[in-house]
Amino acid sequence: MKAMLLPAFGDSFIAGEIPTPTPGAGQVRIKVEASSVNPIDTKIRIGAVPAVSPALPGVLHGDVAGTIDAIGDGVTGFAIGDRVYGIAGGFKGTHGALAEYMVVNPAMIAHMPTSLDFAEAAAMPLVACTAWIALFNKAGLQAGDRLLVQGGTGGVGHIAVQLAALAGADVTATVSSDQKAEWALRMGANHAIRYDKWDDVKAEAQARGDLGFDLVFDTPGGIGLDRSIEACARNGTVVGIAGRNEHNLGLVHSMELTLKFAFLIGYFVDPSKRQQDIGDMLAKMAAFVDAGKLTPVIGESYPMSEVNEAHARLERGGFMGKIVLTQDLA
Repeated sequence: MKAMLLPAFGDSFIAGEIPTPTPGAGQVRIKVEASSVNPIDTKIRIGAVPAVSPALPGVLHGDVAGTIDAIGDGVTGFAIGDRVYGIAGGFKGTHGALAEYMVVNPAMIAHMPTSLDFAEAAAMPLVACTAWIALFNKAGLQAGDRLLVQGGTGGVGHIAVQLAALAGADVTATVSSDQKAEWALRMGANHAIRYDKWDDVKAEAQARGDLGFDLVFDTPGGIGLDRSIEACARNGTVVGIAGRNEHNLGLVHSMELTLKFAFLIGYFVDPSKRQQDIGDMLAKMAAFVDAGKLTPVIGESYPMSEVNEAHARLERGGFMGKIVLTQDLA
């Protein structure tokens, strides 16, 4: 089969041919129709996360949408011809989605929302599961909580805003432009704050005695995490998904905050985690989508053969929603 291969860390992807995989017992094969680009994919490409990276030369990307075309022994709940989506590989010991076919563990996929096409479905899995884990499993979000979502129109952020609004939280999203502020409000945020006006907003909040947010979900990391800690109320909770920088944790101590991180890739490398949780979350997201309560947003789309350009676009930033890749290798 045809695939986009990464020869070595730091290289560009190249087109190549590799054997078409056959599903073993407890596996299914997906005829890949679409994938999407996540920051973890760019980190794997440059060799920044060797602990979770596949052997090279190899096939990357975990987000996938397509049709099941072969099923191994012992698989239940799926049939040939089913349209499915998932975050199912691209990491150590797994197949990747930048190919014509991908063999996966069915625990990490679900039936696609019937109202979405393949590209829209492929935009969802990693970001939707990450948002769910952060908001509900880690932060314990409840109706009425005051929540700040840093990066509220990004890949994870735009899903988090919608899920939190659906749960009845009072949601504030940080954004980089007036256009994105309007978009965040349309997705369900109660308030939107531009990053470049952060200090003014913070001063106004302090002047009126605002004690901060109950929960803060930090998606960008870096200085965003420092601001998230500053924005949290005493005894509040900050959940991050990017923690590779150095930070002064003095406020975490003095304000008695709880600081947690969500790392979805742990489901691929930590045997104590139940992989079926991913499939269950995806089934829940599909129901939300088909009920009109959750909408994935595609910022830009590229053919799969242009994955190098798609990675470069993600690294430049400035877009809303997700960057997707549609199948053109077959």
